[in-house]
Amino acid sequence: MKLKQRIKEKSFLAIIIAVAIMLIFCIVLFMSGFFQENENYENKEVENMTLEDLPEEVQKEIENLKFPPRNFSISKYEIESKNKQIIVYVFNIRDEGEVNSLQSLQVGEWSFKFIHDIGYEEEMDMAAEYFEEMKKNHPELKIAGFGISSKELEMWVYNRTTENQALDGKDILNRTIHVYVCSTPPPKEKR
Repeated sequence: MKLKQRIKEKSFLAIIIAVAIMLIFCIVLFMSGFFQENENYENKEVENMTLEDLPEEVQKEIENLKFPPRNFSISKYEIESKNKQIIVYVFNIRDEGEVNSLQSLQVGEWSFKFIHDIGYEEEMDMAAEYFEEMKKNHPELKIAGFGISSKELEMWVYNRTTENQALDGKDILNRTIHVYVCSTPPPKEKR
């Protein structure tokens, strides 16, 4: 009798230990991401697709969006190949109606969606403030103007100096700066 009772007690303890080990194993697998869906799996095709991979008629429409005089500028494109959608991020919108009329643009199986890129406009404003501060506090840089893109800053200078050439190729505001000499002469100083 005592033997049966000991076996029952030990089997109960063995079951508890086995359940605890399985629970720990499942927690480790869950934390490692084994049970979680890989979010990038479906989007892999989206991330790797470029404008050159699109059908020719879609590429032509994208070119048409860039070159005729438009009342907006384009900061970037995203391609959602699964949904066959081109997302066009626009800024510096001077005519909301033009952007709204393009929302229904369809080329073959591909549709276009236009999004106001407010973040890009804020980055441009921040860059403008940065360069105005530099222009005011560092006249030796001879800054004439600047331009901004998603990966680069262009700083136009009146004259090439050691100071402004030292900035060429540096990272400023998460963009690489390129320094160019402009063809217009510096403004005459007021007396």
